[in-house]
Amino acid sequence: MLFSQKFIVRKHERGLLFRDADFVRFLEPGTYRFNTLRRRYDVQCFDVTEPAFTHALADYLVEAEAEDVERLFTVVATAEREVAVVYWNDRIAEVVRPAERKLYWNGPVTIRVERFDLDRGLAIDARLAKRLLAEPGLAAGSDGLLGLRGVGRHAIHAEEIPHGHVGLLYVDGELAGSLEPCLHAYWTLGPSVRVDVVDLRVKTLEVQGQEILTRDKVSLRINLTATYRFADPPRAVSAVCRMWRALRSAASTCFSGLSWSKKRSAWTIGRNFSVPRSSRPSWLMNWPTKLPKPPIEPSSTVISTSC
Repeated sequence: MLFSQKFIVRKHERGLLFRDADFVRFLEPGTYRFNTLRRRYDVQCFDVTEPAFTHALADYLVEAEAEDVERLFTVVATAEREVAVVYWNDRIAEVVRPAERKLYWNGPVTIRVERFDLDRGLAIDARLAKRLLAEPGLAAGSDGLLGLRGVGRHAIHAEEIPHGHVGLLYVDGELAGSLEPCLHAYWTLGPSVRVDVVDLRVKTLEVQGQEILTRDKVSLRINLTATYRFADPPRAVSAVCRMWRALRSAASTCFSGLSWSKKRSAWTIGRNFSVPRSSRPSWLMNWPTKLPKPPIEPSSTVISTSC
């Protein structure tokens, strides 16, 4: 018809009616005609089988059209220290970050929301963690995968601690505890989270090319092979700035111990010789002479010599 405009909102759609670019009302499925003699009308249609509603007027609609929004949408609003996981038909669809609001159309897709208070803890239970990790791109560090809706790959930090290892959990840069072998996952939308994995198995450290002078003035070139394991990883990382460099320094100190006689007051590095207190590295100076269980536990030492 002349000066008439027709719009159709299908059964799987909902519409937003605009008159002269100004929002008027929501439209349910049906056929609509408007007189365009002095007005210009426009309808924006949304497929409710894709429930996420993204629009520049979303915040305005929540405040100005509260009654209709409550009827047509599921509104998910999180607090400053809260995270929400949104399910579509019991499938994880989106992670809502703290202090954020999202709208989802009510329709054929069932919307369910699970909320998590970050003040009560950052850990994610194993059941949910496995489901989150199954979603492409959600885990931090995943490669070649597209992100999930919302925060995507930055939502969680996951670390699987293998057998024979221990995990050291850091929250905002501070050591928060140790983790047993299994899968661990944490929210990363609050404090920063990092997990360092320490191998508890016996390892080998080689120090080569050291020359010493014996008491009878004979020059010897010594190669040292030491086996060790971490007996107390949290204590080791707390006492030493650069653990591996300090361990090599401690092994190198063994060479100077060969020129000294064995004394009971020395701290034992290997089974067959000892290092005097005055020859200890600086990071060992404040430790007692006899330690019941040092954080880095020597297992054995093998020394080969050549003149």
